[in-house]
Amino acid sequence: MRITTILTTETINGTEVIKQSFEGILQRQGNLTLLTYEEPEHGTTRLFIGDGHARLVRKGRLTTQMVFQPETTTHNWYHTPNGSFEMEIHTTLLQYNETPQSATFCAHYGLTLNGEKVAENKLEIRCDTNS
Repeated sequence: MRITTILTTETINGTEVIKQSFEGILQRQGNLTLLTYEEPEHGTTRLFIGDGHARLVRKGRLTTQMVFQPETTTHNWYHTPNGSFEMEIHTTLLQYNETPQSATFCAHYGLTLNGEKVAENKLEIRCDTNS
């Protein structure tokens, strides 16, 4: 299945849009939807989507766990080759829609690293279930 990720990041330096495509797998386990794909630069990404929340887990060169829950701030760590950072995610929007042909995940969130607000992000992940 074709996975397209679109990350729009707004920082004090302006807005950047990063669009990438990967091959992936969409699975259902009870009330949970699991999307798995490989990012060549970062490693394996797994997105667990439940009712009213989602968890994105990356393992590889960059290792992190991001928890998205509307109007909630979650805390975790972001591990990079340059060190580890305390991370906060404040989710303002979380949506997931699925049809027989496609699935779309969307999260809007503020990102804080080591206590400093670094960006407002919009993450959209599109799955084409026909490929």
